[in-house]
Amino acid sequence: DSTKVQLDLLIAALPKNPTPYELQAVEATAMAGLPQHAVQKAKSILNNYILFSKAEAELTAGFSDGNAPPPEKMLDAILALRRQHLGPQVADALFGAQEVQDRHGIQVSGVENDPKLTPQEKIARIETLQRTLPIGVASLDSELYASRSALKLEVKVAALRQQGSPETQIRQLREQEVGI
Repeated sequence: DSTKVQLDLLIAALPKNPTPYELQAVEATAMAGLPQHAVQKAKSILNNYILFSKAEAELTAGFSDGNAPPPEKMLDAILALRRQHLGPQVADALFGAQEVQDRHGIQVSGVENDPKLTPQEKIARIETLQRTLPIGVASLDSELYASRSALKLEVKVAALRQQGSPETQIRQLREQEVGI
């Protein structure tokens, strides 16, 4: 993950249409400290990453007008670009955990936005999805925890209302759970 961050920082420093000199400066920074046998491979990865970044920016620029495809199709398009420009092995090394998390987030969002499901059903399905995540990726998903906590609070509030509890008790529960 730190390699991807470093690549992103290097590329962010480049102008939109970098000169050969600017590209050489980024290459020199990226290659500093690498053993000689790794330099050629690292240069290739860097150049392919630059091409991928440009292609991704072009792809996503066309979707800013609200005409974006569904999230699943957008993710698939970005994954295809990554593999096309970086190859499967490098793409997996740089983006593998993020891709699993992104796909998981799309699935959770689908569950959360399904009007046919009760809050209890949403919680159960989200927890089932959570259990399918590889160890390490699951711990990265703080948004999922917040979403599940909000759904659980919604279930508790509904139960209190069904029991005829006063609004003061509901407000007290909310303050206790999330401070609101």
